[in-house]
Amino acid sequence: MASELPQGSSVWLSRDASHAISLAVEAGGNVNILSTVSPVALMKCVKNDVELKGFRSAHVKDGIAVVRFLRWVHEAVDSGVNVTEIDIVDKLDELRGEEDHYRGPSFATIAGAGENGAIIHYKPSREGQQRVVTKEDMLLVDSGGQYLDGTTDITRTRHMSTPTPMQRLTFTRVLKGQILMGTAVFPKGSTGNLLETLARKALWDVGLNYAHGTGHGVGHYLNVHEGPSGILSALIATDPGIVPGMIFSNEPGFYEVDEYGIRHEDLVEVIEMNRNADHIYAEGMVGDFSGTGAVAFYTISLAPHQTSCLDVNLLNDDEVKYINAYHARVLATLGPILKQRELYEDYDWLERECAPIQRSAAILIKTAPLLIMFFACLMLM
Repeated sequence: MASELPQGSSVWLSRDASHAISLAVEAGGNVNILSTVSPVALMKCVKNDVELKGFRSAHVKDGIAVVRFLRWVHEAVDSGVNVTEIDIVDKLDELRGEEDHYRGPSFATIAGAGENGAIIHYKPSREGQQRVVTKEDMLLVDSGGQYLDGTTDITRTRHMSTPTPMQRLTFTRVLKGQILMGTAVFPKGSTGNLLETLARKALWDVGLNYAHGTGHGVGHYLNVHEGPSGILSALIATDPGIVPGMIFSNEPGFYEVDEYGIRHEDLVEVIEMNRNADHIYAEGMVGDFSGTGAVAFYTISLAPHQTSCLDVNLLNDDEVKYINAYHARVLATLGPILKQRELYEDYDWLERECAPIQRSAAILIKTAPLLIMFFACLMLM
């Protein structure tokens, strides 16, 4: 009992302790209360080797379910089937349910078609009239699963037909931001707020932004939002700094109110960064921040981005290289599983979605009419 504590005692309480417990200790009189982050929380946010292996395994299974879902929704909408946002929620749960050790969604699925995609925390309701996905819609689906071996959280945005120029521009710039932060190399122990601007830069370059944080910690078969770490604009007072073994989301977005929403979200594992790391910039490493240690992110979510929605001319060489390498890894990881399970139509769809992109080809196509006119003029001279 707090009343029995000797005067001048020190009592440690987690910052997450209930208000009732804090009041009870304070009632003990002259007691020194130490309120800090729970050491349990600090241990949980750095995953051990078994937990990391489980995370990777869960994301392979989740990737299979997400790929099958993406193919299903495109083919259903293309064929004129009325697919509602609730149908999407149920289909994702059904497909994840076919994977080993699935125990249910890690949070309520956000399935926003058209204008509903611009509502950041939108969740479709089973009551009243259901929103049907149309071929004119940009569709944002943010979902995740709880598996015994890990927790997933992924967002893919897909246009059901042909995006507008503004949708293509914002889709590309959001992905540029995700890539810039996802490929960052930084000193071990850096806090999340130091990185957050990277995810916004491509949007800021053209006067655009988004009104939510860029990353949150993820629990291992626990809360999909897990502190005390995070990647937000402001410094989190309890942020212990980013070290290898942590898992974060990387999820920039853009939202045009009453029209559409875009979010690209993957989970990333924090890795030691050196010349042997599996990272786009590994070969160029020449230091480790004077002994502090270098760290980086490694994307563990596995599902294709819709390259047909990209303005490839806005991408630089490293971004094209990253997208192609990521898609090659998605296909190499998920493809054999789809074939083994005789899901050949899903495999064919995935193979098409993971086809390499080439900026030079896009430029050539765009400039072809000018080249034709140029050569026609030469022939007339």
